[in-house]
Amino acid sequence: MTEKKFVNEYYMDNSMLYSYVFKIICKKAFLIGLMVCFFLGVGVFLVGIELLYKLNYAILFFVLMEILLPITYIRNIKKAEKRLHQEEHRKTIVTFGECITMDEENNHLEFSYNQISKICYTKQVWALMLGKYNAIIVKPTGFTQGTAAEFKQFIEERCKNI
Repeated sequence: MTEKKFVNEYYMDNSMLYSYVFKIICKKAFLIGLMVCFFLGVGVFLVGIELLYKLNYAILFFVLMEILLPITYIRNIKKAEKRLHQEEHRKTIVTFGECITMDEENNHLEFSYNQISKICYTKQVWALMLGKYNAIIVKPTGFTQGTAAEFKQFIEERCKNI
């Protein structure tokens, strides 16, 4: 059995889910939408009023995407959780030692540290990204072995790909 250096336990709640979706998953789409609106706004001043109609469509598109995209992600995550756990909130236990293990009742997953491509920190969740849209979620206040500060230093040393 490998030595456990850090253990993180949590029940996924709405604040964690919203933080993950809005601040991590949809952040890039939000920034791209802002840039498009900015450049169209600059274009209105440079080209004239005929570009104003296109700006209105771009803003409408931006607002719809910024509302629909996160709602779709949240709905899909909740639907997958419901399918896996049948309405019950299950405790997630993430253990960090020689490898990373994630346990939720009968589900067991193992990851290596070199699979982590990026680490995103928010107040409610720390996401160890395994690509663009998959992550190992860690709750900063959920450590039962080790501390958040120690873990942050540990994970940044262990992850060579970030």
